[in-house]
Amino acid sequence: MEKAVPLDEGGRFMPEDRSSEQAKRTSAKAVASLILGIMSLLGFGCFIFGAALGSVAMLLGYSAILDMRRGVRAGGKGYARAGIILGAASTAWALVVGVLVLLGAMMPPSWPGR
Repeated sequence: MEKAVPLDEGGRFMPEDRSSEQAKRTSAKAVASLILGIMSLLGFGCFIFGAALGSVAMLLGYSAILDMRRGVRAGGKGYARAGIILGAASTAWALVVGVLVLLGAMMPPSWPGR
């Protein structure tokens, strides 16, 4: 037995009523985490800027995932994870660049090749 296709008065297809299911909205924290993660990668040349934005991106992403685990009906877990990963990569790269800059500044003037 085939299921009847719901039609409106004009004979056009009428989609099933999905009002009982609440649609998940994307978490603003997750989106902000992703945006800041991307911005931190673009600003890693200035290691302080990249590390600061990367740290905020990681915190927002982690906070968004915790909200989702606590039962807040929001989507965007992938955005939050991507923000955490990009923020961590940018922060790590910024720390490497910062250490290299500090080591270069501490080289004695009589160092060969300087």
